[in-house]
Amino acid sequence: MILAVNLILPQTVPRSVHREWQPSETRQDPIALIEQSNQGRRPELIPIRYWRMMQSPFTFLRGSAIVMTADLATYDHAVSMQGNVL
Repeated sequence: MILAVNLILPQTVPRSVHREWQPSETRQDPIALIEQSNQGRRPELIPIRYWRMMQSPFTFLRGSAIVMTADLATYDHAVSMQGNVL
């Protein structure tokens, strides 16, 4: 089932559509989202988290998954991530 969805979606939503993405007018502030995700964390570890996020684009994206999740929640097209259709 998942394989079938992954084969069908690229035909219905071409990759070229993704480059046309524009932030929603109601988009939440990404910095505020990252700060919100710090709630419940040990305060002395937050600077280490930020340092790790600064090391590469990949580590930034790993540390800021809440921003991507918020953006995808307002995205018009189905998105397949790790075999799950959102």
